[in-house]
Amino acid sequence: MPSSKEIVSNRALSGPELAKLIRADFEKLLDGEGLLSAQMAYGRVSYDLRIRLHMANPHHPESEISIASRARAKQEIEADPNLAVVEAPPLASPPDDSVVAGVEAAREITSPNMERIRTGEPIPVSVKQMDGTVSTQHIKYPQDPDAGEGAVTVRDVTEETLAEWKVEQGTAPVDAAGNGMGGQAVMADMNTSDPT
Repeated sequence: MPSSKEIVSNRALSGPELAKLIRADFEKLLDGEGLLSAQMAYGRVSYDLRIRLHMANPHHPESEISIASRARAKQEIEADPNLAVVEAPPLASPPDDSVVAGVEAAREITSPNMERIRTGEPIPVSVKQMDGTVSTQHIKYPQDPDAGEGAVTVRDVTEETLAEWKVEQGTAPVDAAGNGMGGQAVMADMNTSDPT
């Protein structure tokens, strides 16, 4: 609890703080994705990942960055033959049993300090010193067990991904829960044989 000489303002998240929050959300998507479990194997696979930011900043209200899988150079494959299964999305000439799956996670940040507490980050606090000067200290408050996950929504975007990639869904099933791929999308040849 702040003392009478501490002023806790709800300062905006810094870039590194936001990046840490995004990483944590992405790790949760990956951990919850059945298509990435240990019993799964892929003879061919492609994917893309996107991060879209919508910010309350009139000079730069939106930003989008993305990265997609790509075919690897011959030297990279010679060094690690497992890289031969990775292709650029969508798969060229996918087999009939290929699967396209997509999932989107969105987080609305309404309180930067609540997100700091949720992720264990210190909160910047203005502290009035004995000599009357004010300094900023970073104080780590205990995590609130009732804080939950925050305003996060996860939705299936498989249909949008199929339309964007101009492909049709194959006949192979997705995982038992019907989950899509962590990240934006994946297209995979579900052949479990060793490609080498």
